[in-house]
Amino acid sequence: MAKMFEEFMADLPVRLRPAIDAFGSDMADAMTQAYIREFSARELREVRKFAVSSAGTHYLGASMKMLEDPAVAAANKRFLATLPAAMDQIMDDWDRQAKTYLAKKRASNSDGEARTMIVDNPPPAPPAPPVVPAPPMPPR
Repeated sequence: MAKMFEEFMADLPVRLRPAIDAFGSDMADAMTQAYIREFSARELREVRKFAVSSAGTHYLGASMKMLEDPAVAAANKRFLATLPAAMDQIMDDWDRQAKTYLAKKRASNSDGEARTMIVDNPPPAPPAPPVVPAPPMPPR
């Protein structure tokens, strides 16, 4: 089983390459539009000037790698560990608010029935797709 898993994992990058390539192009187009909306032409020229400088080249080359820094990874791991409990509390609060709202709504209806159905145990949401950062643009 371990060998089969290792072979499966080794083949994964090759099998995902078409999707990654398509996503990269789509993401580059989307990022272009976002930059156009957010920055003026003058600001983009200044960003480019920084990007081709020694400090800019170093920053752009290292910025994604910084996420792998042990201190950053440890802080991120601590943060992620808090999310399940925080989400449980948030969902409990939502359930209480929704039930209170529906009870008030039910009381205000002439027939005494709520017109909205609440699900006590909804099915879990599907997992979100992983966020794959776009590769940094090479200097021109």
